[in-house]
Amino acid sequence: MGPDPSGAAPTPAEDPRRIVLVVESLEVGGTEVQATRLAVELGARGHQVAVLATQGSGPLEAVLRDAGVHLEVFDLHRGRRGGALGVARSLVGLWTSIRRWHPDGVQAYAHWPAIFALPVAWVLRVPVRVAARRTLWEALPFRIRPLWWLHALALRCATTVLANSRLVADDTIRAGGVDAAKVAVIENGLDLPAGCADVGHEPPVGLMVAQMRPEKAHVDLVRALALLEHPPTIRLIGDGSERPAVVALAAELGVDRTLVLEGSRDRAGDAFAEAQFGLLTSHNEGLPNAVLEAFSYGVPVIATAVGGVPDVVVDEATGLLVPPHDAPALAAAIARLAGDPSLRRRLGAAARERARDFSWDRCVEQHEALYRSARRPAAGRRRTSATGG
Repeated sequence: MGPDPSGAAPTPAEDPRRIVLVVESLEVGGTEVQATRLAVELGARGHQVAVLATQGSGPLEAVLRDAGVHLEVFDLHRGRRGGALGVARSLVGLWTSIRRWHPDGVQAYAHWPAIFALPVAWVLRVPVRVAARRTLWEALPFRIRPLWWLHALALRCATTVLANSRLVADDTIRAGGVDAAKVAVIENGLDLPAGCADVGHEPPVGLMVAQMRPEKAHVDLVRALALLEHPPTIRLIGDGSERPAVVALAAELGVDRTLVLEGSRDRAGDAFAEAQFGLLTSHNEGLPNAVLEAFSYGVPVIATAVGGVPDVVVDEATGLLVPPHDAPALAAAIARLAGDPSLRRRLGAAARERARDFSWDRCVEQHEALYRSARRPAAGRRRTSATGG
């Protein structure tokens, strides 16, 4: 299925590359955390890396700057609201940055960064142009046809469409109509901490790490908690447009004291060290990073059976699966796991073993091989000076 990013790569110091990663935001989310860590790891291996964010700053900005990764923040989304002139100004800025950097590879995460950056990279003849897909096709946010065409154009400009799970890759080919020869898979990277959480601790506390967007379905969790006579405490890490609706619904249903809203934070996954079970109530997913982070601490997860979730959360083995949009089923699963410490220990031990299948070394090495899969432009067409660092 397309280029194999898992082939042996030369020593990084012998063949460093210039790489631009384009992300939508610097808030703490699965995609953003993965892109940030990749940028830091590539820089540590001797590559010259730039991160371009297409909207506002966030907690991950400090992580990148502290690691010495070159960072530029645009506001292409505000530019869209400013009409054609605003879009044009923003795109000129993005064009200028990519052209000045003269990268060997441009990798765009999510839909809008792909639409903005990949056609620019194609015109500038960047050798490796990667569209990183991490959700199923049905989750695309576009509701009008011209945006679908722009997205299709962006994928045509890519040399590789990169999925983070086999399911997302198959969906990209089947539903997206992308040539299988153009599709590759690199799974998420993951750190395995030395210790595990005490999942048998009482009283149990649940944790959900997810940006508060409609597809993450925090309101389903609120409705499920309202069905329980004695709901456990649930910590929510993440922020977003749905926060006011979540707060209002929790107050209306009388579970506002059960929920602890902690907002966005760097290294949110480390909070699983103090959790007894995890939650993910999404309506669609690719390969959810929050689940892998929970598993790394030996924390079992209650999750909806959508997208690539069942590939990692095996019902009754590493966690509990429930249908999406089903508050009663979610409530029953929460009551069962919160009320059974021996079940949490059994599922958590299996979850920790599953986490061993993922590693950052493998993830970074596969990306390096991908960036080296095309020849560099002729020396006469490149500038030797670098901007930033």
